[in-house]
Amino acid sequence: MTDGVRVVVDTSWLSKLGPMTDDMLGRLCEDIATDARRMAPVLTGDLRNSIDVLGVSNGVGRVGAGDASVDYAAYVELGTRKMAPQPYLKPAAFRARSL
Repeated sequence: MTDGVRVVVDTSWLSKLGPMTDDMLGRLCEDIATDARRMAPVLTGDLRNSIDVLGVSNGVGRVGAGDASVDYAAYVELGTRKMAPQPYLKPAAFRARSL
């Protein structure tokens, strides 16, 4: 008969996981922004130039389009009742990738 098994878990690796995750997520967001720029319809180039990574923190990454001078980014992506959608962010986000 054995006295049992004792398992000791070293959790010191958890403190390293957050920065690694944010780094990988940052690279993924850069790839998504690059693809969105390529897929965005171009008339003046302002929409394409407004696409950027807005930030990566605590496992959340944000890519966005539009700024004070490009207030129509959502209308292009989603369409309006008078204009068909021309998606560029969603297809870029859902494109298959490998890290």
